Amino acid sequence: VHVVFLPDGRASGECLVEFASLQDMQSGMMKNRQHIGHRYIEIFKSSGAEMDAATGRSRLTPVRVNHQSHVIRLRGLPYSTTEDEITAFFSHVKPTGVHLIKDGMGRPSGEGFVEFASEMDASVAMTKHRQNLGHRYVELFRSTPDELMRAIGMQQWGAMTSTGIPPVAAMQSLMSGSAAQSHCILM
Repeated sequence: VHVVFLPDGRASGECLVEFASLQDMQSGMMKNRQHIGHRYIEIFKSSGAEMDAATGRSRLTPVRVNHQSHVIRLRGLPYSTTEDEITAFFSHVKPTGVHLIKDGMGRPSGEGFVEFASEMDASVAMTKHRQNLGHRYVELFRSTPDELMRAIGMQQWGAMTSTGIPPVAAMQSLMSGSAAQSHCILM
């Protein structure tokens, strides 16, 4: 059991549980939407890569930001939006970087940043202001590489585990789904 802590040392209300077998994990999943004491709990299947990151057994690859890029901030994104969907949204120009921002608990914030190689590409991209992505319209704002770096910094250092590593949920946009199978859940 690995409890996720906030920067001030208080428990975040999330933890990761690793099981010895698939059968044990399936038994644990049966506790979804039940109570521990007086607290209602929700349980989600997790991955070995997420467990490794939470326990400090692996490190994140740093996010690269081109300080010469032309940056646009997006607001109002559907929480389920992926980087590929944002790239498709800007199909008329090619983004050089897409960054989805998470809140301190690792949940999607509905904001993102997109980098473009030229001022002209960024200007063309701004024509998508208030157009729909999925079921929501998205607002676009001119931004800077420095604002992008600050937003990524908050994403990476929001909440901490007991080992001083950002929580698993906050790292999902940076982790690939190619990790080996593991018997883990996120509570």
